[in-house]
Amino acid sequence: MTTARPRPGDPELAMIEILELAINEPGHTFSNLGPEIEAMFEQHLFAEVTDETVGGTCSVRVKPMGRSAVRRFRERQANKIDRKRALPDKYLRYIWERHEAGSHSTPSDFLATEPHWCGVVYTAAEVERAGAWLYERGFVTGVLMNNSDAPIRVEITSDGADRVENRQSVHEQPVTPTANNHFHNTITGGNVNVAQQAAHFTQTQDNRSGAEAAFELADAAVERVSHLPSEHRAGVAAAASDLRDEAQGPARGQRLRELSNKVFTAVVTAGAVNGANDLGAQLMPHLQKVLEAIGS
Repeated sequence: MTTARPRPGDPELAMIEILELAINEPGHTFSNLGPEIEAMFEQHLFAEVTDETVGGTCSVRVKPMGRSAVRRFRERQANKIDRKRALPDKYLRYIWERHEAGSHSTPSDFLATEPHWCGVVYTAAEVERAGAWLYERGFVTGVLMNNSDAPIRVEITSDGADRVENRQSVHEQPVTPTANNHFHNTITGGNVNVAQQAAHFTQTQDNRSGAEAAFELADAAVERVSHLPSEHRAGVAAAASDLRDEAQGPARGQRLRELSNKVFTAVVTAGAVNGANDLGAQLMPHLQKVLEAIGS
């Protein structure tokens, strides 16, 4: 029998592993999936829980959408480029949060928070490289050691703070004025496609409105469960953190949708366990705002 254990990346990682095991071993007996996992199965139409017993055991019948979810997750988890690109933004936000709390940061303190990509925790070497990358580009400063290119006592710079506070990824290029007769058009939102035939016209497309709505959803989710016991707030906090990371970073429409649904599910589950069955209705307008902004 298999029991899910909370780790970095849970509950999404735990759900994926359960689906994967059910696919590879039809009829496998699971123990105490928990209401959060079952709610995720039901909301996303990933699987059906069957053969439940009074002792808490059950089987899981995976649906086509569940199989697709496993494939997409494993592909994302194995994407080395996305993993590498995500870390500087995660690290800089942590440094900013420590600065706001009146403290400096160290790589070891950051590692202690178990920063991860799809449940796979970043290594000390990866964090050192990300720290060096941020230092070289002027987002952080601090004390360097002879054997390291990254600060071991890190402080955020004004440029770094601006990126975090403006909810802008460190990978985004700031817009700079150019010569006359050159026009820059930013299309903000979901599925927008504009064609313009002009020699001095630049068009970019992003999901800033979706990112803004995602930040509002994350903040509202954490606020809605603030009165619940800490053990039931943890899942919501983790889901909200993942959503903020994506919104602050690449803000991809598909990921914003997935992570927003994950936040909503975490809130509904936490509320159900504590008899607060109206939390989903309270949060729904925020979720709808995200989906409308990204064009889902």
